[in-house]
Amino acid sequence: MLLLSVSFSEDRTVLIPRGAGVAGVANALKKAQVIHSSWLFRIRLKLSGAHPRFYSGLIRLSLPANNASLLQQLQDPTRLTYEKLTIPEGFNTIQIDALLSEKGMITPDSFIEFCSDPTLFRPILEKIPSLSAFIEVSKLEGLLYPDTYHVEYYTSIPELVQLILTNFANKALPLYEQYIKTLPTQKHWEKRAKKTRRGLRYQRILITEKTKGVPFYQALKIASIVENEAKVATERPLIASVYLNRINKKMAMGSDPTVQYARELAGLPHKESLFFKDLEIISSYNTYKHSGLPPTPISNPGLDSIRAALHPATSSYLYFVAKGDGGHHFSLTAAEHIAWSNKVHAK
Repeated sequence: MLLLSVSFSEDRTVLIPRGAGVAGVANALKKAQVIHSSWLFRIRLKLSGAHPRFYSGLIRLSLPANNASLLQQLQDPTRLTYEKLTIPEGFNTIQIDALLSEKGMITPDSFIEFCSDPTLFRPILEKIPSLSAFIEVSKLEGLLYPDTYHVEYYTSIPELVQLILTNFANKALPLYEQYIKTLPTQKHWEKRAKKTRRGLRYQRILITEKTKGVPFYQALKIASIVENEAKVATERPLIASVYLNRINKKMAMGSDPTVQYARELAGLPHKESLFFKDLEIISSYNTYKHSGLPPTPISNPGLDSIRAALHPATSSYLYFVAKGDGGHHFSLTAAEHIAWSNKVHAK
């Protein structure tokens, strides 16, 4: 008799469509096998004279429940559940769009379109005063901070982007603010300045550049490439130094990840290994063909890669090649680099 008196209960999550009225809610409950008849549910609701306000999204219902209990639960915002969204470090906008699409949170390509249209995302940047330096960016690549977010199922793209950008401002921006504080003062550089044939005016330009430091957006471009190159955490500052050394020597960066990004923008599939013909792709992101940094970051880097870009290792390396175990061989000369490449590819 004791066993027969026990009532078994369970929690069941039901997706209530956005903008659903009574009929839509009833159909969703019937589909989830919460009720036996959507028609009977609607009739009972009509006879009760209630005019409930339903919430849309994933809602947790405690069952079994009669009509009165169901109505109460469906109108309780604390029963809305949150979708766990993890953006891995190094994901670009295209990959984030695919992630959101797979979860059914957006229609494919809508996130890419929003993050690539300044007229759409600029009002959000304007709401975050600390990100004023990025108002003129052409796309949000690099600013979409990789992290785990908990959002309602029907969170809109503008709401999601504002959440991500606010997180970027809170977690990534302090790294740059700290970096600025460590820069030598103009007085320090003036003491070290030496007279040269180019004159004091030239020295003042150098002093100003060293006092200002690296612009954060430039650092994010480097960090986004480092994020896609580095497999061993301790190598990040070294990889950053290689690219900066190449830029300082007016050499092409020659970064494979920038070519991969150019391919993705062109709708081409990702390749684990690039061939020489792949390096011919026509794109401003092809750093084999175009000198200097790419127009924008190519991915969304984590804090370690941003630190590496702001505080690169002191080295004279100009080349590196993957060893196949996640690490790299670093070289000073092209001849040394070719020798290491031959050894790696011979294995």
